[in-house]
Amino acid sequence: MTTITLAEYARRINKSRATVTQWKQAGRIVMRGDRVDVEASDAKLGMYRSGGMPKVVNSTPSVRRGRPSTKRATGIDLTGTEPIEVRAADVQRALLDLDGKQQFDWSEPAQRERARQAARCVGYVAAESQLQDDGHWGGFQLRGGNYVLDGYGYELQPWNVLRHCREQAAETEGEYSGDDLVTIIPALLLTLALPLCHHNPQ
Repeated sequence: MTTITLAEYARRINKSRATVTQWKQAGRIVMRGDRVDVEASDAKLGMYRSGGMPKVVNSTPSVRRGRPSTKRATGIDLTGTEPIEVRAADVQRALLDLDGKQQFDWSEPAQRERARQAARCVGYVAAESQLQDDGHWGGFQLRGGNYVLDGYGYELQPWNVLRHCREQAAETEGEYSGDDLVTIIPALLLTLALPLCHHNPQ
């Protein structure tokens, strides 16, 4: 039996932290204490995941510590429009610098667009439905790859999307550390700055 951290398992199969955490909550990841049982989890994903077991891209995972390599971003240029891989702690620092200093248009159309751009910032899709029946509540559904991450009934409000995306970009607690790498589009990072909601400025 091989055990590794949840963050290592996510890197091993090239999936986002949010996706693997969702699988864990759904019981598709087999835990031994606070570590993932690799063989048992691989078997369970292969059996119950619609696409089968994800391709293993790093069969000998190791925790990434210290400074990123020269191939990765060593700082965050907020004018960059291409996705970059950067430490979660660096994203958190950038967001703290942006918090409370941005002027947002609080109109409903502008906030819906902000939610869509925030999702793009972290590699998600904020799908929207105008329906208010047939199980849809006329809001957003947040998707990562082929998985619905939140808002199964399209019930998310823009600030729900923003909160989820901000957590994905800069979470440095729990099973992940500030040294874990996240992928963002820097120019869209300001969409994740506080306040996330006109009526919730802090």
